[in-house]
Amino acid sequence: MALRFEPILTEGITQVSYFICDESAGCAAVIDPRPDADIYLQKARQYGVTITHVFETHIHADFMSGARELATRCKGSAKLYVSIEGDATYNFEYEPVREGDEFKFGQVKIRAKHTPGHTPEHLSYLLSETHEKEPWGIMTGDSLFVDSIGRPDLLGDEKTDELTRALYNTMREVFCKLADHVIIYPCHAAGSACGPDIGDRMSSTIGYEKKHNPFMQIEGFDEFKKAIQDNAPPVPTHYPKMKKLNAKGPETFGHTPPVRALSVKEFEKEMKNTDTIIIDTRDMLAFGGGHIEGALNIGQRPILSVWAGWLIDTNAPILLILPQDKDLERVVTLLWRTGHTNFKGYLAGNMRSWQESGKQIKKLTQLSVHELSQNKGQYQPLDVRKYKEWQNGNIPDATHVFLGELSDKISTLDKEQNLAVYCASGYRASIAASLLQKNGFQNVNSIPGSFKAWKAADLPIKNKTENQKKKETMKKEIKKVNDEISVAAFDPDENSFKTFADKGFKSVINLQTDEEGQNVPPEKEEELAKDNNLEYRHIGVSEDNLSEAMVDDFRHELENLPKPIVVHCKSGKRSGAFVMIHIGCQKNMSGEEVIKQAEDMGFECDVPELEQFLKKYVNEH
Repeated sequence: MALRFEPILTEGITQVSYFICDESAGCAAVIDPRPDADIYLQKARQYGVTITHVFETHIHADFMSGARELATRCKGSAKLYVSIEGDATYNFEYEPVREGDEFKFGQVKIRAKHTPGHTPEHLSYLLSETHEKEPWGIMTGDSLFVDSIGRPDLLGDEKTDELTRALYNTMREVFCKLADHVIIYPCHAAGSACGPDIGDRMSSTIGYEKKHNPFMQIEGFDEFKKAIQDNAPPVPTHYPKMKKLNAKGPETFGHTPPVRALSVKEFEKEMKNTDTIIIDTRDMLAFGGGHIEGALNIGQRPILSVWAGWLIDTNAPILLILPQDKDLERVVTLLWRTGHTNFKGYLAGNMRSWQESGKQIKKLTQLSVHELSQNKGQYQPLDVRKYKEWQNGNIPDATHVFLGELSDKISTLDKEQNLAVYCASGYRASIAASLLQKNGFQNVNSIPGSFKAWKAADLPIKNKTENQKKKETMKKEIKKVNDEISVAAFDPDENSFKTFADKGFKSVINLQTDEEGQNVPPEKEEELAKDNNLEYRHIGVSEDNLSEAMVDDFRHELENLPKPIVVHCKSGKRSGAFVMIHIGCQKNMSGEEVIKQAEDMGFECDVPELEQFLKKYVNEH
């Protein structure tokens, strides 16, 4: 018998719910469930427990709460617990939760902690052993994220200052006072608009966040407020509506919302309603090849939930075009997560039925980046990415309109221009292009691969500042080999050593020689390392001075320097080769195996002398 504590990530909306149970006690709790609630019931059956408690940390704005849906499906075994702090009110049956309320599930105890700021009623839930007072974890909802913080601006301008102050107090008086070892379990991962630049990891510790989360390091309120304002992402259009719906209480179904199959004739009849939205969920290339006029192309990926939320009113009647009829439940579930349940039907037999009935189809031209570059005078590039993406580099002469704001700003665009729409990879570009077509733009082209393809083709990029280039280089060319060693495949400048320290490195080894003309000479590098509390070693390596003694010296430093260590040279080839020699010897690998693994990790050893030396050293050691 064991305690089970499982995070459940919902991709697209990047929402994280939690399943907690003690098998010996036979009961379980779910925190912040999504509407497609089967996954929690499956967990309960898997562990042989009964779901007795369904908790909400706050009134959610970014997705449709599944708390009522799950409680309904539990058929009376579970009660729904919500915060009544901050004078919160609800239009459904619930159990009230206040600051300090405790709930026990076998050996685990959950205690409510009022953490206002993201919303007035927001609760976090402290986790501890039943017999212990000190917590080992905390479910932070939307108040504290990995590397980030919840936004306080979702209740309108008149409440933002008040909530910002509350959020500041929550950071200083609650989270900063928890012990460093306490694990944080937030309600969202990277990609959510509920906070600025949320980190990739799904959990962290209070100690790590104190050290690396910029919002936990700010002492003064004015600086905190400015940081919140400067970094806030755009507010998705569905957030205010979703918050009202979740407070009122979403409709429950007991299953996936039903959608009926429509013949071509029935589908055409439903299309005559001017409020109806046709969503074509096929791939962008399939949509470009032929689609029903007026359809929006929001492809069947997890992110469909988010863009449907941005662009389609939750009350709008929806018709669906599917890649295949068997994809219906998947697509409906994705739409359900952001409140869309008014389905009028789907086209049975998908676009094949439409084509075989001899109906009109519309095309959307797919333009390659090479065609755009070679004929740039004929097209006006339109960038629909987020503003920060745009700032980090864009196609020369492009116009920028963020996709989430395109409907409101569509009148600013010239319908006569030959538009070439792009985003990061093409997914959002196809949504935007289909939206333009729906609004009467005839000269629209979508760019498959979009900015990623543009960069891969090494075509000109505008607006990338030197500082942004350096940041991109640091991110791109520091390659993690394992938890203890990384390789920096570039010649560091003076700012790099602060970056090394900020990334958590403890030591730096420089394999460049004095004769290479480094950006910073080794003597200066040593000073910069010392200024940033980094240990530093210089072992100049060239084809002329390769020796076993030099590798022995390098390996000795790897063993004894504080970790993690970053090893640098101009291209990463020497650093990668030396690091892989060390690892190969540790793991008793052959020279050939080390060469192969080095290539797989991106450390191509294309200097014959170095390759031969590596094989010989590893095979002999």
